[in-house]
Amino acid sequence: MRLFKADKAERGIDMSDVKITKDMTVEEALKQDEKLIDIFVEFGFKELANPVMRKIMAGRITIEGACSKKGVDLNTFLQALNNPGKSPL
Repeated sequence: MRLFKADKAERGIDMSDVKITKDMTVEEALKQDEKLIDIFVEFGFKELANPVMRKIMAGRITIEGACSKKGVDLNTFLQALNNPGKSPL
């Protein structure tokens, strides 16, 4: 069973070491922090702004797969997701 940010916080687990990785699904990343949707949209994943599309797509594609489809630099995107508020765009 994977623990998400909310689950870990409820259990008193330190969240400072939780990183979003290329192998996570978009859904897993957004479960860690729903505010990350703004970064996804900023990087061109505008479909995810629509809650219906997000529900359909987010659980089916990894961060790496999404970047590949959109032509987004994976390392830059991961850096932005793991350092919200410091987006390079």
